[in-house]
Amino acid sequence: MSQSFLNRKNRYGIRKFTIGVASVVIGSVLFGITPVLAQETITNIDVRKVETPLESGASVSESVSEVVSGGLNQLDKDLVGRLASATDNGVEINKESLKEEIPTNQEGNSENVPAEPNAGRGDKTENLPEETESTDNVVLPPRDYFARDVKNVGTVFEKEDLATNAGNGQRLDLAEELDKLKHLQNATIHMEFKPDANAPQFYNLFSISSDKKRDEYFSMSVNKGTAMVEARGADGNHFYGSYSDAPLKVKSGQWNSVTFTVERPNADQPNGQVRLYVNGLLSRTNTKSGRFIKDMPDVNKIQIGATRRANQTMWGSNLQVRNLTVYDRALTPEEVKTRSQLFERADLVKKLPEGAQVTDKKDVFESGRNNQPNSEGIKSYRIPALLKTDKGTLLAAGDERRLHHLDYGDIGMVVRRSQDNGQTWGDKITISNLRDNPEAKDAAAPSPLNIDMVLVQDPITKRIFSVYDMFPEGRAVFGMPDHPEKAYEQIGDKTYQILYKQGETSHYTLRENGEIFNSQNQKQTTEL
Repeated sequence: MSQSFLNRKNRYGIRKFTIGVASVVIGSVLFGITPVLAQETITNIDVRKVETPLESGASVSESVSEVVSGGLNQLDKDLVGRLASATDNGVEINKESLKEEIPTNQEGNSENVPAEPNAGRGDKTENLPEETESTDNVVLPPRDYFARDVKNVGTVFEKEDLATNAGNGQRLDLAEELDKLKHLQNATIHMEFKPDANAPQFYNLFSISSDKKRDEYFSMSVNKGTAMVEARGADGNHFYGSYSDAPLKVKSGQWNSVTFTVERPNADQPNGQVRLYVNGLLSRTNTKSGRFIKDMPDVNKIQIGATRRANQTMWGSNLQVRNLTVYDRALTPEEVKTRSQLFERADLVKKLPEGAQVTDKKDVFESGRNNQPNSEGIKSYRIPALLKTDKGTLLAAGDERRLHHLDYGDIGMVVRRSQDNGQTWGDKITISNLRDNPEAKDAAAPSPLNIDMVLVQDPITKRIFSVYDMFPEGRAVFGMPDHPEKAYEQIGDKTYQILYKQGETSHYTLRENGEIFNSQNQKQTTEL
């Protein structure tokens, strides 16, 4: 078992809870959702234009010639499926311990999960019917649980769920980790972070520096949105070429990952290469040298955020840091892409449904302008409906709102037909326009109304239906009573609509042939 897994075992684990007399180990198989991908536009850039040649024939990993974006094809499909519903709470579960705690039986069947072994406290694992531990103690894995499991690499150190802010001077000191980095010849530094939406023009992410020599440091930073890396030796000379014009940028106010790798084939020679990735995509490779921290004899500070340079502290900002991991070798581009999968961004593909097409703009119903009615006296058309019939006829319908654009008042249901796929349209047909109330108290709501039409066609009978709401009150839902009145009444085996008369407390029912009966079931011979 690697030291990194032992370290994780000290921090994370599977909690148990007891229900009745059964102790159950909650396994990682309970979790799994597809990783979330932020959907943003990325420009594909040929990084061959920013490669610089090696100064000697030293061997390093093969060049990567383009910035690419895509799916998660590099991930094992089974692992992706198991990742599907995990909740991101910024913690991990020890994968090695999971394997040990779920052994395969003699027949190769691992479905029977044993109870969790004791945690080294001397207590026995046994059924405790009188004690029940809350399931709130169950620790869930992060969404990128499997992506973090990089093979054949050692973790130098790992930090999680940190923040730089005014309370800590926008700086987190990592002094206990410095000596571990001074001996690395090849390495990867992977950082997942979220800068403020109003982040400064230049700010540091992770750095190693000196409080004696101002210009001796290593820094991963952001300048005008561009992810950068810079390293300078005791004489102040730069180890790498410039990254100030590298192609890929981070997004302020959003989660990003920046990954730096350094490769130095021969410890006795400075030759090598460095690479910088943004959200899993290679931004730039530089082959000026493979120098790293071991080539900075005077550095004595290591930090996230604001950087100590001689007697000054600078380059601070407010950062949320999800993860900072240093590995003891340079990850490959494929490994970096997988490690950064939560931050992968892809072009939003505009794809029409099968058989659909985008036509030229054509005004079918035209509203009035500048609060004035159109030539037909109509202020507004709203809530469009469109149906293509089985014969290919297009039907366009909507609300014809005569007095204003609001959701009440004089509203009619209208439709137009096109026989040439929308090139030309027939005359307007009024389906419904309820009569006005000549004694309306509100001139803006003078009639009952219809509103919100949809069109459907019965696939069997081919009959076309126009379905819409109807309100007897002129202000629609805004005029309905606080306590709705009863609308229907069952008499015998039939149901009739109820009518109300102003000034009366009793009601009437509307029967067959338009006949009206009062609440005593007496036919009325006079108009209401």
